[in-house]
Amino acid sequence: MSNQKIENTSSLVPLPTPSESGETEELLNNNYTICPDCGSSIEILSINENNSSIEYKCLNEKKKHIEKTNFIKTIEEYLEKIKENKDNRIDEIKDKCHIENHNLNKYVSYCLECRCHLCDECLKTKEHINQRKSNMVEIQPIEEELKIIKETINEYREEKKDLENKKKEKLEEIDNSLKKEKEEEKNNYDMKLNDSGKKEKEELKENENIYLTDVENIKKEYEEKLKIRKNQYLEENEIIITKFKLIKEKLKAEYNLKIRKLNENCDVTKQNLGFIEKIKNKGHMLELNEIIYNTYDNYTNNYYNSMTINNLLLYYNSNTKIN
Repeated sequence: MSNQKIENTSSLVPLPTPSESGETEELLNNNYTICPDCGSSIEILSINENNSSIEYKCLNEKKKHIEKTNFIKTIEEYLEKIKENKDNRIDEIKDKCHIENHNLNKYVSYCLECRCHLCDECLKTKEHINQRKSNMVEIQPIEEELKIIKETINEYREEKKDLENKKKEKLEEIDNSLKKEKEEEKNNYDMKLNDSGKKEKEELKENENIYLTDVENIKKEYEEKLKIRKNQYLEENEIIITKFKLIKEKLKAEYNLKIRKLNENCDVTKQNLGFIEKIKNKGHMLELNEIIYNTYDNYTNNYYNSMTINNLLLYYNSNTKIN
């Protein structure tokens, strides 16, 4: 990611709002960073775009679904599972205190020993006075860092769109090439078929002329010879017709074989383009980045959401292309 892009934030393409994109509206309203197995809040520890994987920590302390809490999944599998479990969250993501008489104050700190968020009223109780705490303001990303994430999301969107356009252009190019080759083969087939028909007529005519000549001679000699020659003529006609029937069938078979091979080669060429997997991976990275950003943007004062943003920024820093 270039420094020029980071500094000139006015050129950033804004993230689509719910009114601009139905797909984004569903994403923003229904998907947050949750555990795909139990629906609890998570902290995303790392992202690997090369093998399209994600490592996260499940924060479910009350009811662990399995013994371990750290997991590695493919991004595609993670995104599919959180969509399946989006209505089954058991630990709603919060950034405001729901303790009675705390007036839904925003969280300002996180107790690392009690593993809980604290608002100003919580701190006034002195219950956590000697415990290790982390201030939200210290771990929250600054606006410039959030702009980096927004810019990266836009870049993933543009890269995905660019790959889709390149795929469309390449497929059109392949289809046009296939159409041209088919037309050439059809013209070649029609020309050979036409030549064969002419030769057939010529040979039949030649045979007829020979027959007529022989008939005149045979009539002068013996009636029986005329009968024999007529039968011979008919047999030779059948041989000629059969011969050219086989020629036509061979031509048709060769033509059909070439067309089938052209179609097969075209299908193989399309499959080997690699656009499908690349577009899918870019789409997964785009969707994951949007979900992480949206979760933080909606619940800014949540410790784990801030840590997830920081870990995402660390991934950007280690990614040569983005960096």
